[in-house]
Amino acid sequence: MSEKKIGPCGVISIVLAVLNCLGLVVFTIGMLFQRPKFVEIYADMGVAIPVGTRMIITIPGAVVLLIAVLFLALLIAKEFIAKKTVPLLLNIVWIIIAVVASVLVSLALMAPLVGTIEQI
Repeated sequence: MSEKKIGPCGVISIVLAVLNCLGLVVFTIGMLFQRPKFVEIYADMGVAIPVGTRMIITIPGAVVLLIAVLFLALLIAKEFIAKKTVPLLLNIVWIIIAVVASVLVSLALMAPLVGTIEQI
């Protein structure tokens, strides 16, 4: 019986993978349930919607869900790479990309609201 021990890189990688998965789930829930509220708000306000905002709000929920499931599968699959520094580095890159994407999506969703407030 030979059991492999998970070293420090493996443990840190798993912790970061769990955090990445949780972040992805929260982001997906926001895209599925909060995004339609912005659509309603902007429809009621009758404001011009910038291209970036239109791109975000027109993505079908099924596509968001499909991409999230694909990313979750990739997050889990990469943990099976034998050399544990590779998943660790991928998790760090993933966190950076996720933070940037979250900020950009938030800015895109808020842009019409900010523009309207600036006009007041």
